[in-house]
Amino acid sequence: HEKPEDACESAGRLRGRIECEGPNEFLYSFVGTMHVRTQEIIPQSEKLPLDETSIALRGVKIKNVQWALGVAVYTGKETKIMMNNKGKKGRKMSHLEHEVGKFTGIIMCIQVILCAIVAAASAAFDTSETML
Repeated sequence: HEKPEDACESAGRLRGRIECEGPNEFLYSFVGTMHVRTQEIIPQSEKLPLDETSIALRGVKIKNVQWALGVAVYTGKETKIMMNNKGKKGRKMSHLEHEVGKFTGIIMCIQVILCAIVAAASAAFDTSETML
């Protein structure tokens, strides 16, 4: 179809279902079958194979097309991207942020040690019997 309105109208007349593997974290694999009937009179459906080239993952940008129609197979926390990312807790940090955090911790430890040394020296000086 040349116009998106015509494609939407044709898609609205489609009846069918998608049989596919359950949600998983494997981004580069997908196995499924789409059963499509174009008219409600015909009891048999056409089987269309679905694989990883037939899907668009969450967050993907489709370019160089005037329009596209799609069906959401996995939603929410069951998307392949979310399931692939479930082992990685916390937020992403750059190498520089890791280094700055490490150096901040080192500087803080040095300051605590220096404060302890100065506090011990002050206590020793205040309690000494020979005051200058």
